[in-house]
Amino acid sequence: MNFEEILSSAWKITWKHKVLWLFSLLAIFGAVGAGSWRGIMGMIGAFIALSTGNTGTPPGQNSPLRLQNLSFQFQHGFMEGTNSTLLIPILLTFTLLWLLFSVVFLLVQTAGSIGLMRGAWMIDEGQPEEKITFSGLLDQVKHYFWRVLLFAVALSVAGAVVGMVLFLLLLPVFFITMGCGLQCLMPLFIALIWFLQALVELIIVAMVGEDLEIIPAVKRAWGILTGNLGAVALMTGFLFVGQALLANLIFTPLTLLVLAPGFIGILIGTKAALTTGLLISGLGFLISIPLSLLFYSVVGTYLSTAWTLVFRRLTGREAGETSTPADDAPQEPPLPEVAAA
Repeated sequence: MNFEEILSSAWKITWKHKVLWLFSLLAIFGAVGAGSWRGIMGMIGAFIALSTGNTGTPPGQNSPLRLQNLSFQFQHGFMEGTNSTLLIPILLTFTLLWLLFSVVFLLVQTAGSIGLMRGAWMIDEGQPEEKITFSGLLDQVKHYFWRVLLFAVALSVAGAVVGMVLFLLLLPVFFITMGCGLQCLMPLFIALIWFLQALVELIIVAMVGEDLEIIPAVKRAWGILTGNLGAVALMTGFLFVGQALLANLIFTPLTLLVLAPGFIGILIGTKAALTTGLLISGLGFLISIPLSLLFYSVVGTYLSTAWTLVFRRLTGREAGETSTPADDAPQEPPLPEVAAA
């Protein structure tokens, strides 16, 4: 596998076809939105627990005065029986909202991932530029959407189950070794995460590139990964480490630049300096949001394109080739002709 060709071609595709950035942005919104909504629902749940006195502390303790009053009123009504009938509908409503928004964000993330990888596949095949449009790629998304969505759901469920099992297994190790055992296992965890991430990327490419269903795609990706473990490991390490270094290189100084005016205002101590510093920091934060989205949309496009090219090169497809697995399969020899009597 030619690493230089893959990395350079991935960047050329990323920079030339900016329509892919939109699908990368959809994938980012889906992933970030799901996490943000879970955080919001977690805060709401914490407030309900606080208001009903289920935190083990007096209601509203260590909270602002208005929140204390609201919490006290809610708990008083709950103890008197006036709010007890409202608790179940409130919890049910929040649960339904959590499920609804989780599904919406998952749908958006799935559509973005499919459009991104399918677009990279078509571009490397040499498809006409007229097909590499937002509407054209959306049409492509429809064909693969449900299988990729089902795979994403199954992956989430399996990840939750495996994570819980690992947590229960490693919890005694943490207490017995005072945390040293987990530190020793950290390189193994990192390698396992990289391996699974590479496998997931190759499975999705198999589904949207070779039009395979879930089980055949898993078998196809597993065979490619295990048959080229060294090459895939090097590419995985390069992409993940490169992404982390680039993000730190860009966002560390940007974060310091945004926070500096506020810290300076705090150090000066006057009301005017503090107000001015916080306003400048707030404005810088607002400006950094679109810059961050732009950065991660470009990086996401590059990573997905690189994985698409890795799959194509490891299956013998060069740039401009549109062969399918059926075309690459060995052909049976023709039957011998029977001479006429």
